[in-house]
Amino acid sequence: MNLKELENRVRGGENLFTEFKHKINFPEKIAREIVAFSNTQGGWLLIGVDDNKLISGIKNIEEEVFEFNKIITKLIKFSIEYTAFQIPISEKKTVLALQIKESKQKPNFAFEKIGDKTGIAYVRVADKSVQASSVVIKILELQTINKEVRIKFGDIESKTMQIIQKNGFVSVKSLVETLLISNQTATESLINMVLGGILKIIPEEGKEDKFYEI
Repeated sequence: MNLKELENRVRGGENLFTEFKHKINFPEKIAREIVAFSNTQGGWLLIGVDDNKLISGIKNIEEEVFEFNKIITKLIKFSIEYTAFQIPISEKKTVLALQIKESKQKPNFAFEKIGDKTGIAYVRVADKSVQASSVVIKILELQTINKEVRIKFGDIESKTMQIIQKNGFVSVKSLVETLLISNQTATESLINMVLGGILKIIPEEGKEDKFYEI
């Protein structure tokens, strides 16, 4: 990435593939962003860019690189593939642009602090990194092992599509309440429909996941 490419990306704002950070102040938050990109489709983490799209840069770029390296080795469970670019914006300031690759091993997890044994999975949704639910984690696991799913389009699947056509989306809870089936049956059916390329899941942190027709 060069300066012109950086300016073009910043102009587009934060989105599914781009996150701005003034600097690495809170390593655990940076770890969440990295993991979210790796669990989704990859993306750019731009250190030295403010939320208002101001390219402020960093004076001590070596310190930011050191902190980033510590994060990926100490606060993330699985190894991360990335490319780092140091882009000078003036004689004294530089932007650290990190291209995070989509992980081959999903889900990846971020630790809240060094030494933790259990991490939290995050995924990228629009311009946010949100905590993945157990359903999202299961889908990521099955996608990673390339589990082939053959959809038997039966009564549950037909009625699921009817609910989506009426309401725009469906959740596990609404499927359970409408069809009077178990939570496990509803969950397994929706997961299979995602893996079969019929539905997509949109996580919402603190709320139920929503499933939409592709």
